[in-house]
Amino acid sequence: MKFFIPFFASIARILALFLIFKRMKIVKVNPVAPNDQKLARSFYELRDDVFAKKHHWEEPRGEERDRYDLASIFIVVMKGERAVAGCRIIHKKLLLGNPLPMEEGLNSFSTGRLIPRDAIEISRMINTSGSKLVFFALHLAVYTYAKNGGFRRVFATIRKIYLEGRLDKVFGKEYFERLLGETKKKGSEQFIPVQIHI
Repeated sequence: MKFFIPFFASIARILALFLIFKRMKIVKVNPVAPNDQKLARSFYELRDDVFAKKHHWEEPRGEERDRYDLASIFIVVMKGERAVAGCRIIHKKLLLGNPLPMEEGLNSFSTGRLIPRDAIEISRMINTSGSKLVFFALHLAVYTYAKNGGFRRVFATIRKIYLEGRLDKVFGKEYFERLLGETKKKGSEQFIPVQIHI
């Protein structure tokens, strides 16, 4: 954790210059705001490309959406008019008493821990840009959103291969606290519930 904050602070300027050079920008999208509908649609299309067409976890529909989107903010990396990376941040308090995806999908998770109403869950994180710098920029944007919003209870269910192969190595295992509960499977992929320390 000590490494995390200085690391992001030191590369923030490099990332900003890289995104400008590549004609990319990071935007915060409210999917229920009329002015953000075009940006939200681009992220839904990207999700469909990845989760339905590439991984076959969903049925292809042109846009991958679910009920959690209405309780979310999206952080999206745009290249021109097209989303190339992004994630959604689900606010538990906006679910009006309904559970987060993590709470629904992990059978024994809810018996060992109660997720507070002010928690957020990071989900649908995608990077199709082909650039590791976009990966860092997206994580920096999520970290900044959580930190500036005062969110201390941040959760995610992360692909095991991504968690152990990249996130643990780049940021350190102490940043991603493994939670008790069953891991979830989609196809051949295994997902691990974590609390992210901001």
